[in-house]
Amino acid sequence: MGDFDRPATTGREGDNLALDRILGHRMRQRERSQNGSWDDFQNREILEVLLNCAVPRQDMSDLAFRLNNRFGGVMQVLTAPREALLGVRGVTPAVAEWLALTGELAAAYQAVGRRDRIRLLRFAEVKSFLTPRVSWARPPENWVLYTDFEHGLLSRQPLPVRDPWWSQDNMRQMVQDGTSLQASHAILVLFRRPDAPRLSAPERERLTGICQTFEGIQIPLLDCVLVRGAEMYSMNLHARFDFLREAPKSAFLHEEYGREG
Repeated sequence: MGDFDRPATTGREGDNLALDRILGHRMRQRERSQNGSWDDFQNREILEVLLNCAVPRQDMSDLAFRLNNRFGGVMQVLTAPREALLGVRGVTPAVAEWLALTGELAAAYQAVGRRDRIRLLRFAEVKSFLTPRVSWARPPENWVLYTDFEHGLLSRQPLPVRDPWWSQDNMRQMVQDGTSLQASHAILVLFRRPDAPRLSAPERERLTGICQTFEGIQIPLLDCVLVRGAEMYSMNLHARFDFLREAPKSAFLHEEYGREG
């Protein structure tokens, strides 16, 4: 039966299909949060979950995307003035009030829960963080982990897979994410297929540029972790970034970050 022979969908049937799609999407987000961690969510996805609590039975993905683009991150949205929130298309007074209240609660939790944050400094801590999350990654997916001055995890930001991890667009994305988060350090995680090689010579040259880029914005790159199936390899621990010795001094990592233990 061709498209022109297919029975037309009534307005009510179309509405029901749209509602089923929205509810199914919300259920999958809930399952992800229950089976994984909020660190596995991108900023816009976290905002979408928050908006879902305030506005039932509607697709909030577009509004979450606009808010994230307008303010640059979750906490920036939650701490934005109500007047600024109302300037974003789709934000009602009730939604602005909900986001502001959530921001106050998040700030209070952040103040009392700082000691309980996930710490990412040594490779053992990074490996412990990545192990339950490997199933989420689809090689050649790549992440950048950003930490604060106490080496507590600030955010896990995936890089677009449409480009190589060293592309200019991805480097600009790293700079934007690191500065907007006010991060202190960064860790690059590269997911490979189990049979894939480790870094090639050209990739090592690209990594030198990545290190220099992060040094330029005063966010040292602590490590590059390669994940191939169940295997994890720390370039900082095992290779010690020796290939950077010929690079300009600004690309060097601080020696204290190269020690294990």
